[in-house]
Amino acid sequence: MGRAAGEWQGESLAYIRDQLGHHSIQITVDTYGHLVPGRNRQAVDRLDDEPKKAKEAALA
Repeated sequence: MGRAAGEWQGESLAYIRDQLGHHSIQITVDTYGHLVPGRNRQAVDRLDDEPKKAKEAALA
């Protein structure tokens, strides 16, 4: 079974995303972001956009 939300406290959102298999970091932030003190939505949005930018650059 999965871990309870409180068990993720202190883990990075990227780690949680990878462990849960979320397609987007945004899904992880929306669900578990409250567990990360000082969360920064802009930084997370940049992380989420990186794969898109890399794909666009490869196609250019």
